[in-house]
Amino acid sequence: MKQLPFNTMTVLWGIVFLLASCAFTAKTQKAQSEQSNSTLQPPSKVFIEELKKKNGCSEGKSSYLTHCYFLEDVDYQNYEPITSENITTTYQELFDLTKHDELNFYKGGKTTTVYRILHKKHSVMTRYFNSEIEIDTINGKVTKTRAFVLSNLDADTSKNITINEARDLAIKDVPLKNKHERYSFEAWKDKFDPNTHDPMWKSASELPIGYPVIFDGKVGLLFYVIKLTTTIEAHTVVIDAKTGGILMNKAPEF
Repeated sequence: MKQLPFNTMTVLWGIVFLLASCAFTAKTQKAQSEQSNSTLQPPSKVFIEELKKKNGCSEGKSSYLTHCYFLEDVDYQNYEPITSENITTTYQELFDLTKHDELNFYKGGKTTTVYRILHKKHSVMTRYFNSEIEIDTINGKVTKTRAFVLSNLDADTSKNITINEARDLAIKDVPLKNKHERYSFEAWKDKFDPNTHDPMWKSASELPIGYPVIFDGKVGLLFYVIKLTTTIEAHTVVIDAKTGGILMNKAPEF
């Protein structure tokens, strides 16, 4: 059998040694991290109450928000620090959330991530605002949060009407001057501007989709109902899923 040159064998053994060293280092770091995390404790009620005093939503232009915390200088002592993963569990009391709430990624940048708050898998909203939380991080540490929360929800999400029934009610509540105002996307695609129009309008123009929502504490189904006049109009209609009443019919603003 042909033997490999000495230099080749040296390089191969060097690679093997390097891989083994990397694996050992990674395993050691993981063990140290797990050991460090295991020493941290859930925050006490006293600590939570002290953090609540830092709520700064009443300051400046954030008056519509409900939970604004500046956390960069917080000393967590031996408590678990706030993360995007434990806001709805370990720190749910700080944000007046419940076990039925979760965060759903909405959009993100380099240091800021926005999550929509879901309650029992339903988006939470009012006429003017969606319930969401904006989290700033620096090097993995949460430094600031700004949130709009409907506090301590426990909504009944059972529905008494079907999606089709709710859709018919939503379409009926968007008046048309003539039947030609409601076209399929194929008919008005030349007017569609992806920079200003919501991509969901494409499917909504054919068959409005009912999105489950909690609207002002009531369970509802949200529809985008499309009209085509001199421009594209998308009416936001929320149907009460219990009674079939109209919770909201918000005309587009131009």
